[in-house]
Amino acid sequence: MGLAMTSGEKFAIASEVFSYEPFALAVRRNDADFRLVADSVLSHLYRSGLILEIYDRWFSRFSKKRPRIFETLSQLNATPE
Repeated sequence: MGLAMTSGEKFAIASEVFSYEPFALAVRRNDADFRLVADSVLSHLYRSGLILEIYDRWFSRFSKKRPRIFETLSQLNATPE
């Protein structure tokens, strides 16, 4: 995305996502305190809908419509463990 934003060329995001690649935060082994903070912040972003604002802020210049998979994953990630 960074290259697309700085290249001066016109780019777009496909309306459908063909694969989903999960990402995770790396947490030091046995660092339960940091894991709790990270999980709490991420859960709050999804439950409050702030994640949608963040997505729109960074990716709406490529596509005005969010991919359906992102909408689905947002709802899934808002579900408590």
